Amino acid sequence: MIPFRLDIPIVSLLSIALEPWHARVPWLPSFCPNAMLQLTDNMNFLERLQNLFAYIYMHQIGITSLLPTEVFDAYSQYGTFSSPDDIFRRTHLWILTSDPVLDYPKPIMPNMVEAGGLATKPAKALDQQWGAIVEEAESIVLVSFGSISSSFPRDISLRFLSSFSMLQHTVIWRFINKENLTIPDNVIISNWLPQNDLLAQTKVKVFVSHCGNNGLYEALYHGVPLVGMPLHADQFYNARCVSHKGYGKLVEFTKFSPEELVMAIEEVVNNQTYREKIRKASLMFHDRSEKPAERAVAAIERFLRHGSIQSHAVDIPLYQFLMLDVLAFCALVLIFCLLCLVWAVRVCFCNKRAKQKTH
Repeated sequence: MIPFRLDIPIVSLLSIALEPWHARVPWLPSFCPNAMLQLTDNMNFLERLQNLFAYIYMHQIGITSLLPTEVFDAYSQYGTFSSPDDIFRRTHLWILTSDPVLDYPKPIMPNMVEAGGLATKPAKALDQQWGAIVEEAESIVLVSFGSISSSFPRDISLRFLSSFSMLQHTVIWRFINKENLTIPDNVIISNWLPQNDLLAQTKVKVFVSHCGNNGLYEALYHGVPLVGMPLHADQFYNARCVSHKGYGKLVEFTKFSPEELVMAIEEVVNNQTYREKIRKASLMFHDRSEKPAERAVAAIERFLRHGSIQSHAVDIPLYQFLMLDVLAFCALVLIFCLLCLVWAVRVCFCNKRAKQKTH
């Protein structure tokens, strides 16, 4: 609302997937899965139908919260708009925190730039404490569910500990042990981890993660395969991408058994296909003239110098963008032609019967 009030151009940074119908981006439900669904870009008929309904639902509920009446009235004096979504659609430059190496390929408009992995960076040397831990370990399983999810209900914590106790690897886990649970000898817990620096260590064989955006791209940056255990929102979509592209395995967080998690970890560690695929993806990610942050900055600087190239689609109603009026016209023409054909057949049949009666 502030750019609208000041009448200045809008640059939007999206940490979750863009809602394409609001932004008037030609992402078709046939091959661009909604970020709230665990679908791939290779969908069958029922999945495409489900995806279409998800598109419709997401467009109806909108992507921004409703404004109180007094706020709406106050901002209406600075210009015409029907909702915050209407202003959001006027974005001049979209910076998307996605990348086709991890995400599914999608059409990109001239005023869009994909800059997934904005926070990725080279690893720093480990301090003495973490360096000693890595030095002593033969192989490492790194486990982190982000800063928000460092403690869990007792039942889930016990299942994790049971799983880790079955492994022959050293497990480094970002975990707050609020209930003073017994920690197996091969498990090292900490309230904080130098995650990016640990992922760069060759002894780290797999990263057990909730598939949040930052951790996902750090794993890609360093070429470490994953076991995805998503918790909420777009993490389920991210984990499905990881599984579909062969970068790791997917395990359900709330219902997993210790044996299931151990099997997934050992599968990713021992099957070199996962590591080979994500290492190849990592090479593709690095083999570019600009880093993600540089790409985003360059796009903003070009926009400040020259403005943006926006499609006329942002100014037309949704029914025109989706060509519903054209499709409706074509359907009417088809129905008219079919009716004419039926009428012609009936006339011919009636004439034939009339001739037969005459004879």
